[in-house]
Amino acid sequence: MLGYPNYKVFLTLFCSLIVTFGSVRAEPTTILVSDPGSFYRIATPALCGDDRTASNVPGVIAKNLTFSGFFKVLESGSYVEGTSCPKEGSSYEDWKLIGAEWLVQGKVESLGGGNLEVSLYLIDVARGESILGKAYKTSIKQYKDVAHKFSNLIMEKVTGTYGPFGSQIVFSGKVGRFKELFMVGMTGDGLRQITYENALALSASFDSNGERVLYNSFRKRVPDVFMLNVASGLTRQVTHTPWMEVGGAFATKNSLITSVSRDGRTSLLELDINNGTKLRSITRYGRSIDVSPTLSPNGSEIAFCSDRSGSPQIYVSNVSGADSARRISFTGSSYCTSPDWSPTGDRIAFVCRSDGGFQIFISDADGRNTVQVTNWGDNEDPSWSGDGRYLVYSTNRGSGGKHGLAVMLAASNMEGTNVQNITNSYGGDTQPDWGPALR
Repeated sequence: MLGYPNYKVFLTLFCSLIVTFGSVRAEPTTILVSDPGSFYRIATPALCGDDRTASNVPGVIAKNLTFSGFFKVLESGSYVEGTSCPKEGSSYEDWKLIGAEWLVQGKVESLGGGNLEVSLYLIDVARGESILGKAYKTSIKQYKDVAHKFSNLIMEKVTGTYGPFGSQIVFSGKVGRFKELFMVGMTGDGLRQITYENALALSASFDSNGERVLYNSFRKRVPDVFMLNVASGLTRQVTHTPWMEVGGAFATKNSLITSVSRDGRTSLLELDINNGTKLRSITRYGRSIDVSPTLSPNGSEIAFCSDRSGSPQIYVSNVSGADSARRISFTGSSYCTSPDWSPTGDRIAFVCRSDGGFQIFISDADGRNTVQVTNWGDNEDPSWSGDGRYLVYSTNRGSGGKHGLAVMLAASNMEGTNVQNITNSYGGDTQPDWGPALR
């Protein structure tokens, strides 16, 4: 019977077989630990209305904006008005006095049958006018979606980029002697188990719509690729070979790219998502071991881990011709893996052995301007948020040596700041993948 090894060992098995520790060309690397800077000061009083949603919605908005690292939510005890209703001709002088730059106002109206209309406004306090208004018809049970969507609009209006709130993170967590897939929100809310393999469920990856998840399962002893429908929870086996398919990423709506180990050789293949048959080779079967594929947002390029230089490093190539692969990891480390391409297309996060553990680095897509964003313990499996301003990753920082998930700001000049743990599993949470934003 096949054993169940630690997945970090399994995921990097092919690369680690021939790791060498010779020096590589090193380029300047910077560790940024600066404060993210000044905050936007915002007040989020209760909305008009008798339903609990009137206080629950601004409560979620406050939590989101505090978590973002861009906003300072003013203490409710400083509010002159506990409830702030939209009023024509308001001067907002009381809000100016407590230092509020922005104010969330709104009202909740019952539509009957457990349904509501929630109207929300963002007020520019200095100008004394509403600059954003949105009305949502929803059920009482879905008030959090309303709060997340409006939080994202606030982020867009104030910072220029739509936010990631309400998006989901899928990851692998330990259940007894097995590993199953879980989902959790950005701020650590809504944790739930989504697979019941009674085996190893690993290396999950969302599609672009957040509707499907690819993952590896050992339920038949050899790792195959499976696909899970998020809404229904139903799973379907994609590959049915005796070979080892490791990891996977959606290439198109109907195809995926995965690493296939066959007869001692490992390469990247594009497979039909309906039946698992080979569509084409991305890298050739040869002496090098190629794993951990991640596609650029436009699908024209691919980043992956390869030992073709003698030790595992990160390479970028055109999808149509990976023989033209060019190395982008020059950190002074002889072991780099786990690349993830930012949705903005301009940066790639990856992991290298450094500072006595595994650390996360970010570079431009061409390998320039490399920044080390962690420097303590083991930090692995980075994945970008849909807006390209945050990373979720697996870390043993502050968790007694066990891996949980943390989120950091990774926007330009803010890399490595505002680090916050979002799971605390004593069994170890690993391999997160961040789904698309909620709209």
